[in-house]
Amino acid sequence: MGGAVFGVGIGAVVRNVGGAVTGVVLMLIVAPPLIVQLANSTASWMPNSLALVLAGVTTDVSGPAAVAALSAWALVSTGVGLVAVQRRDVM
Repeated sequence: MGGAVFGVGIGAVVRNVGGAVTGVVLMLIVAPPLIVQLANSTASWMPNSLALVLAGVTTDVSGPAAVAALSAWALVSTGVGLVAVQRRDVM
């Protein structure tokens, strides 16, 4: 669910299907390993690690912290998308 909301936020900013899909793939699959390579302590806060915590596979962080962090990942992109759509649309 968080990935879907994240995708909607990116799609609202880009407004192009190909660009939105590419952006989501970059942000969910390509960027996290690169970020972890730059800052090793961020590994447990990447979306894939947080999803594993919620699934009960790992215990890197607590369940409520994983929910909060995944919500933050989704809400930030949705907030940016909302601002972009409001600025672009003429009323």
